[in-house]
Amino acid sequence: MIKELFLAIALGALLGFGITGGYLALHQKSTPKNNSSTIVEPTVIPTISTTANPDTSQNNSASTNPLSITSPEDNLLVSTAKINITGTTTANSRIIINTTSETYLGQSDSQGNFSIPIVLDSGLNIIKISSIDSADNQLDNQLNITYSTTKI
Repeated sequence: MIKELFLAIALGALLGFGITGGYLALHQKSTPKNNSSTIVEPTVIPTISTTANPDTSQNNSASTNPLSITSPEDNLLVSTAKINITGTTTANSRIIINTTSETYLGQSDSQGNFSIPIVLDSGLNIIKISSIDSADNQLDNQLNITYSTTKI
């Protein structure tokens, strides 16, 4: 009696796996394969370099007044989430600060100084600071700041 029970279970399992395998094999052949997976590529945005080019004329404000960040310094480890990004650029420029989760907007004063408060995410924050002057010239700078509350 036990032999027959085990034999029935084994045959039922083989038959079930055989039918399921045959169905999947036929279903894969009849379904068109779509091997195109979603590939996300970064968008390259041309920007004006912050270094002076010797071939540019003297009236180009982007080469005479680059975007510089005075505070905080690059590759800094901080224990508070709120910090101010302070720096200088061309006078009356729009300032755009992008983090992985937020975008902050600001304006430089008539001397080109700016200070914009931002909130950091936990871990490494790659912060892109862009300055766009009245002639739509864009200057970019990037900071890496790590926010951690762990005691060292």
